[in-house]
Amino acid sequence: MMSAAPGARPVTDAPSPAAPIRWTQAPDGSQRARVPVPVDHRDPDGPTIDIAVARHPAGERGVRLGALVVAPDDPGSSGIALAGALVKALPPAVTARFDVIGFDHRFSGESAPLQWGLDQREIFWVFHQSESFAAEVRFQAEIAAKAAERSLAVLPHITTRNIARDIDVIRRGLGEERICLLGHNYGSYVAAVYCQLFGDRADRVILDSVLSPDWVWRGLFGNFARNCEAALRRWCAVTARPAGPLGDTPEQVRDAFEEVLSKAGAGGIMLPGVPVPLDDQFLRVLAMMMLSSRRSHPALADVVRSARTGAPLQAATQQLIGSMFAVPRDASTAAAQMAILCGDAAWPRALEEYESASEEASGFMGRALLGVKAGAFWPVQPLEPPTVFGPTGAGGVLLVQAEQDMFTAAVGATQMRRLLGERARLVMVRGMTEHRIFPFAGHAGVTAVAEEFLTTGRLPDADLTLDGEGTREP
Repeated sequence: MMSAAPGARPVTDAPSPAAPIRWTQAPDGSQRARVPVPVDHRDPDGPTIDIAVARHPAGERGVRLGALVVAPDDPGSSGIALAGALVKALPPAVTARFDVIGFDHRFSGESAPLQWGLDQREIFWVFHQSESFAAEVRFQAEIAAKAAERSLAVLPHITTRNIARDIDVIRRGLGEERICLLGHNYGSYVAAVYCQLFGDRADRVILDSVLSPDWVWRGLFGNFARNCEAALRRWCAVTARPAGPLGDTPEQVRDAFEEVLSKAGAGGIMLPGVPVPLDDQFLRVLAMMMLSSRRSHPALADVVRSARTGAPLQAATQQLIGSMFAVPRDASTAAAQMAILCGDAAWPRALEEYESASEEASGFMGRALLGVKAGAFWPVQPLEPPTVFGPTGAGGVLLVQAEQDMFTAAVGATQMRRLLGERARLVMVRGMTEHRIFPFAGHAGVTAVAEEFLTTGRLPDADLTLDGEGTREP
C-alpha cells in the first residue's frame, strides 16, 4: 500500500491555490486540458496524476452564469464523452448560460487508466457466475490478485471521496468560487459526496437516478438483483396476451423466458443474425439491458421468441443488439469500476456469507449478483470510512428519479432526499422505467423543473410527483 510521505498531513479538504487551466482546442469544438491532482490528497506535494478535462463553453457569454460540472455516470466511464452527449441534449437555455465541464475520473479513461490485463470474462466480473461456488471464489480472487500485482500502491486512493477532491481542484483551476453539478447514477453519488465535503462551494446541484448511501457497495449488488427480478415480472405481465407468441399469462411468458435460459446454459443458442452463440450469462446480461427501458421490452420478447422457434429476429431487434455491443467494453474501464466498487468500503471477508447468499438467491440475476466478488479479496482496506450524509451548504439540490428505474431503485432517491434536508427537493416520475432522465429521456415536466432550477436557482416549493407523460400532479 502506498503510505503517506513523512510529514504528510490528514486530508482537511481546505482549498489551496491551483494554477489556471490552460485549454487547447479539440476537433469536436470542445476545449481540452489536463489538470494535475495529488495521488494522495493527504500529501499534496507528493506524486500527481493528470486528470483529463473537457470544456464546452457557454453559448452566450453575455448571459453566462458559471460552470456546470458533469460527474461520470458509472465508475470507469468517460465523463468527457458524457459531457459531449449532454451538450447535445441539454436545453438551449442551459447550454447558453453554462460552460459544461466533463472529466475522466482518476485512473480511468484518459486520466492514468489502470492496465490489469483483464480478459473478456473478467471485464464482466460483476455478472460472472461459475458452475460452483469454489470456482467463482478462484475466479474473483484471481482478479483481485491482478489488481494487487499491477496497482497496489494506488488502490487506496481510487475512491469517490478522492474523485470529489479532484473536482474541487478542477473548480479552483476554473477560477470559480462555486460550481453547479449534474450527476447521473454513480455520478449522483459523486456529486452528493462533493456537497458533503465542499458544500459551500456547490451552487445548484442535480442528482438524477440516485444511488442510496446505504448501498456502498456490497448492498448495491443485492438491491440490483431485486430490481432486475421486479423488472422481469413487469415485463412478463405486459408481454402476456391472448394468442401471444410467448403465452397468454405472465406465468407462461416467464416459463418461455426460463426455457430459453436453460437452452443457453446447456450449450448456447444461436439467434439468426447474431454472429456468436449466447450462453446463459450473456443472455442474462442482454435481458437485463433490455429490461431497463420500456422502449426495448418488445425486443426482449422478440429475442425469446426467436430463441424458442428459430425464426428470424426483427430488423429493429438486430439493430438494437448491434448498438448495445458495437463498442466492446474496455478492460481499463472495468478495472476502474472494480477499484471503486471494491475499494470505497470494506467488503465482508467471510466466504460463508457469500456462499449462503448465493444458495438462497432467487430471480434470474440473483446468484450472479449475490455471490462472491473481488471485494472479498481486495488487497487493501479503505483509508477512510464512507461518507456520512446530512444537510449541506449547497445552494440547492434537485433529485430526479423514475419510480421503476431498474438500475437505481426509487428508495435510493427518497433516502438521499431525507438525508439532505430542506435545501433539497425530489421529483419522482410515476410509472417511468427510464434511467438518466434529465435530459436524455425527454420528459417535458422534468426538463422544465430542472431548467428553471439551473437558470434561476429556484427549487420547487415542495417535492413533486409527475406522471410518465410529463404532466405535473397536484
